Amino acid sequence: MLKTAFKQAQRWELIDRNPALLATPPRVSSKEIEPPESEAVKRVIIAAANSQNPENALIFRLLAATGCRRAEICGLRWTDFNLGQCKVTLRRSVVQVETDLIEKDTKTHQQRTVTLDPGTIKLLKIHHQTMIQQAQLFEVELAPDAYVFANSPDGLAPIAPDRLSQAWRRLADREGVDARLHDLRHLQA
Repeated sequence: MLKTAFKQAQRWELIDRNPALLATPPRVSSKEIEPPESEAVKRVIIAAANSQNPENALIFRLLAATGCRRAEICGLRWTDFNLGQCKVTLRRSVVQVETDLIEKDTKTHQQRTVTLDPGTIKLLKIHHQTMIQQAQLFEVELAPDAYVFANSPDGLAPIAPDRLSQAWRRLADREGVDARLHDLRHLQA
């Protein structure tokens, strides 16, 4: 704003040069990132497993294991996994625009493949079977490219990223864990 104001003052010949162009911004000190303690994260995951929505435990585990963003977890489809090779490729994300959930590419516009531990793979296989059974209960078929965490029995409607943050905050507060959901990215890093 100052740069523009001084530029106009130069045009009106009120000043010879724009002092805003000579100024340098102050250094911004970067705060050292401290990831949450793994035991604290584990407590929240256990609390999620025992909650009304136990799939959140798997979501939080995947966030901690992959370092991905919550929008990328919401964008995961079963076709992104190679369970035999213990790998997942993060290709897309889901964002909320007003009331609509929109699928788009990742924040960095790049896909990346991450190796998962055997325990997480085992839980993913169980989750997949559970989704197939739920689809059958509703007399629909789980779509081959279904979202891993879906808001519909056929798996074609993703969950909202804000839902994950709210669930994390509620469980973390209950467990006395002072960490944001985004902080799980730093565990993997």
